[in-house]
Amino acid sequence: MRTGSLAKAAEVLNVSTVSVHRALHSLEQGVRCALFRHEGRNLRSTDAAQMLADVAGEVLTLMSDGIRATRRAIRRTG
Repeated sequence: MRTGSLAKAAEVLNVSTVSVHRALHSLEQGVRCALFRHEGRNLRSTDAAQMLADVAGEVLTLMSDGIRATRRAIRRTG
């Protein structure tokens, strides 16, 4: 979503464009809805993609907070 194109995403991730395309296709199959639409060589995210990205960000933040709290608890109990 950040890069707007398969090629740019592949470059950032240091993988092939085909790998990015396959990953997006698998994700769309998994969530059973279109997350992107092609506009020429660019990708435009759908409202569903934005929602998924927002929730994924919340999940990652929550997991990170949980890991930090777990490590603090371990340090306290030795």
